[in-house]
Amino acid sequence: MSSEFIYKKKIGQILIENDFITEEQLSDSLKIQIETSDLIGEILIQKGYLTEEQLAQGLAIQFDSEYYSPDRVKLEEAVLARVPENLIKMYYFIPLDIDAGRIMILIFDPTNVTMLDALQTVLGIKVEFAVASKEKITQVINDYYFAEEKEKTLDDVNMDEMLSDAGLDMKVETIGEDDAKDPDLLKAADQKPIIALVNKIILDAIKKKASDIHLEVHEKKVVIRYRMDGDLYDQPAINKKAASAIVSRIKIISNLNIAEKRIPQDGAFSLKIGKSKIDFRVSVLPCIWGENVVIRILSKDSVSLDLETLGFTDFQLKIFKKNIQKPFGLILNSGPTGSGKTTTLYAALSRINTRDVKIITVEDPVEYQLEGIHQTQVFINKNEPDRSLTFASGLRSILRQDPDVVMIGEIRDETTAEIAVNAALTGHLVFSTVHANNSIDVINRMKTLGVDKYLLCSAFVMVIAQRLVKQLCTECKEEYDPSEEEFEAMGKKKSDYPNQKFFRPVGCDKCNGTGYKGRRAVYEILDLTPAIKELIVTEKTPFDIQKKAVEQGTDLLVDAGMIKAIGGSTSLEEVKSLAADF
Repeated sequence: MSSEFIYKKKIGQILIENDFITEEQLSDSLKIQIETSDLIGEILIQKGYLTEEQLAQGLAIQFDSEYYSPDRVKLEEAVLARVPENLIKMYYFIPLDIDAGRIMILIFDPTNVTMLDALQTVLGIKVEFAVASKEKITQVINDYYFAEEKEKTLDDVNMDEMLSDAGLDMKVETIGEDDAKDPDLLKAADQKPIIALVNKIILDAIKKKASDIHLEVHEKKVVIRYRMDGDLYDQPAINKKAASAIVSRIKIISNLNIAEKRIPQDGAFSLKIGKSKIDFRVSVLPCIWGENVVIRILSKDSVSLDLETLGFTDFQLKIFKKNIQKPFGLILNSGPTGSGKTTTLYAALSRINTRDVKIITVEDPVEYQLEGIHQTQVFINKNEPDRSLTFASGLRSILRQDPDVVMIGEIRDETTAEIAVNAALTGHLVFSTVHANNSIDVINRMKTLGVDKYLLCSAFVMVIAQRLVKQLCTECKEEYDPSEEEFEAMGKKKSDYPNQKFFRPVGCDKCNGTGYKGRRAVYEILDLTPAIKELIVTEKTPFDIQKKAVEQGTDLLVDAGMIKAIGGSTSLEEVKSLAADF
């Protein structure tokens, strides 16, 4: 849509000629416009001189466009499915018809050339329009998109704030020298429509409680996906022509080099919505069709650091609390990426964080800032390795700071494992994570990292393994009778669970049709009792150690999952995913 319009007549003259207003009313309104700079049509409506419908008719005449009366304004599902929902919510237009090279839309303000140009840029096709009243278009769109979202809106934030630049604090503090050499990229990224589009993508993800935003550039489009409850869900795609501007905008707010498109980049930014501050980690990766972006959303409001709400059984919580109160020793948490390990350790640190305890962490990255805890970020200097801060070097340094409690983000190598064990043996309570399938595998993993079995037994106080399982939607879950095969897939027998109720997902508006809403941790906790340590020293098999652990009360991950399934909080399908890890 070209931004150059030839106006046949001014809107005021058109309104007078059609007997919608008088010359006196126009003159009175023009005086107000000089003081306020508001649009003349809005002033006439506010004064009661003009109706919304009359203004729409006048604008249709001015722009030689078709006028739609209120009874003609409606949404067509088939057309809506082909237009990004984000754009409709952002600009408040109604798509009427669309084909390969053109889209016809219904708008209330044909003077908004910026919006029309932005639509053409993002959609990559010619934009034509008809005119209807603002009141009717707004009503139709609100009824369709926002009728059931009123309860979901963020505290202290309305839709106007969400779309305004003032609602997001994402200003660039510095631009590198290389960035300044590419003014075209800067200009494209700083266009208001692109800023609004990026803001809307981010805010929609926050509203839907997504953990990650994926922007994937394909040959002809930009695919947007949100990770919600561990799974990726497609959002409306965007035309490929807008890809460079969108990626550049994200780079700018993340303080990255927008001119560099050949190597991966990592950055971060923060924004404040209402009373909440949300941190974002950004990863940019060059691919054959362009640069793909993944944005990790780190919201404190979406993470509970209350031990009682994490998902422990009563027995597990008792063991966990007992061990995190010990004056020294090593506590390891295991599980795949994204299983909530860091959240569990943060909750433990928060519980023991008092004025008489000094806690220091070394993390990669620092995901959440905890008040009263000294947190250190790992830093790798590729050009000068000696100036890097690794887990091992960071751990050596913080042990000189006289801490009582230490948390290491992850034990990845022999050096870090050795220092962690020695720290636990010299009077420090040490928390860390390690990659292993279950709690017994953690013991073998530490042995492969060169830790002597005697030192291991002396240092260890507790091992945790955890996963996240999806919670059944309480609005639509249904009770059913599982088959024998479902139990066999988990290594169980149906006869072992007589008179127990089980539920399965259905799907409704409250859970976006998935049948699930939210996730909860499932734990396997190995208490390093003298009996368990004796088995480790005598090099008994993992099966022997696991058998003894079960005898002393340990719930294996699958069994912990079954407890949640019996309680109706998750499904057997989710429990089966736990069994697949073994």
